[in-house]
Amino acid sequence: TYSRYWEIMTEQEKLAGMTQEQLVTVGDDRVCVECADAEARGMVPIGTFNPPIHPGCRCDVEYNK
Repeated sequence: TYSRYWEIMTEQEKLAGMTQEQLVTVGDDRVCVECADAEARGMVPIGTFNPPIHPGCRCDVEYNK
């Protein structure tokens, strides 16, 4: 499933040495409050987010060391 995809991606990023992640919205007028708030948190420990946040979520995750 889609969430399994993100579990695998997170594990791959951890193996690559990444320690932080940030939720990134598409930035249009359809972004929900929950996702906008999550994006505003900035970088957080890896594994904090597990997209999709909700049905129809269009967000992505960026990783950083």
